[in-house]
Amino acid sequence: MSQKRVQIDGAKQTVKITTEGDWWWITDLSYNGRSIYFSDNKCWDANGVVNDIILKINREIVAIQSKDFIIEKKGKTAIYITMPENNTGRENKLVINLEAGNYFDDITIIQKSK
Repeated sequence: MSQKRVQIDGAKQTVKITTEGDWWWITDLSYNGRSIYFSDNKCWDANGVVNDIILKINREIVAIQSKDFIIEKKGKTAIYITMPENNTGRENKLVINLEAGNYFDDITIIQKSK
């Protein structure tokens, strides 16, 4: 993976991460401690089905969109993560978990506040 941990400032930014392998998929994620899982083309968390996240699926998840982040798998080896401007006064943390068979890895994005 080109980067596993990225720290960005509070401005709107897009980060591109590339992978060596080409048969990975996104299994789940967490945003500021809220774990979000994907199953049967739906998102859910500890409270049940999540309606504030949109999944784009083409045999696998290719995009995940919320007001707090956009994650896009482009091609077989690139993932783009866009974080909007952060004026909250606190740091945001997005962790994306990936799987490729018996191999598990993650990407962490830390976004400072403006």
